[in-house]
Amino acid sequence: MLTYALKRLLTLPLVLLGAALLVFLLMHLAPGDTATALLGEFGQGASAEQLARLREQLGLNDPLLVQYGRFVLEAVQGDLGESLRSGRPVLEEILERFPYTLQLTLVALVLAVVVAIPAGILAARRPGSLWDTLVMGTALLGVSVPSFWLGLMLMLLFSLQLGWLPASGSGSLAHLVLPAVTIAAGSVAFIARMTRASLLEVLSQDFVRTARAKGLPEGRVVMRHALRAALIPVVTSVGLEFGGLLGGAVLTETIFAWPGLGRMTVQAILARDIYLVQGAVLFVTVTFTLVNLLTDLLYVRLNPRIRYD
Repeated sequence: MLTYALKRLLTLPLVLLGAALLVFLLMHLAPGDTATALLGEFGQGASAEQLARLREQLGLNDPLLVQYGRFVLEAVQGDLGESLRSGRPVLEEILERFPYTLQLTLVALVLAVVVAIPAGILAARRPGSLWDTLVMGTALLGVSVPSFWLGLMLMLLFSLQLGWLPASGSGSLAHLVLPAVTIAAGSVAFIARMTRASLLEVLSQDFVRTARAKGLPEGRVVMRHALRAALIPVVTSVGLEFGGLLGGAVLTETIFAWPGLGRMTVQAILARDIYLVQGAVLFVTVTFTLVNLLTDLLYVRLNPRIRYD
């Protein structure tokens, strides 16, 4: 397993190079001009001389290959550049916002797991029952509803109509409820469906029939024998959901004005703060890759028969 982990870590630079190249090209080939956006933001006008001087200062006149190579070399040394808007180091801005995104992601993931796995187990134990239909119908609704629409509806109901929860901002647990529920909705649906399907498959296997033939109670058969094997693909789903939530909370953070990494990235894209966008994407890529690696290693703990060597 150690060899497998080292091999995965050795591939991390290639993943980061690919992600860096992709976001670099997207930012430089997108419509608009960074120098014009910067001068326009500060209200200083945009004469041709000023634009030319700023482009030269930022290195935007260099060939794309030179700019990309400079970005990669500096990133390898831990320097992601400075934000074009604030002038602060990009890494400092990312580390300042990341705890908010991590907090929101962890709460949403815990909420999703606590709700989805028991719901999936109950649905699998009584396939075709009213409870099964209710769980699967709700799950289908959960994966079909866009998160931005759900967030706006929750805000309209619980903030504007009932006045129970704040509509935006941060600073208390109450501020966390609506964005966490919005993000968790899709994950609840996905994990519940995965748990049901996986457990139904395991319950039809020979070792489960043997356990039942021994006269063991059905609850013990499910919880002690079948569930452990059924959790392997569920762990995969949870790991992927965690990585996806870290980088996919962009819309939710923007809707609820949550001061996390996603909202910062959206603001940076609108302002064409290319260094901040590139740094944020690289940071999320590293986090996502490491989460996937930890998920793979967790397989072995759940099922010792799995070998990566």
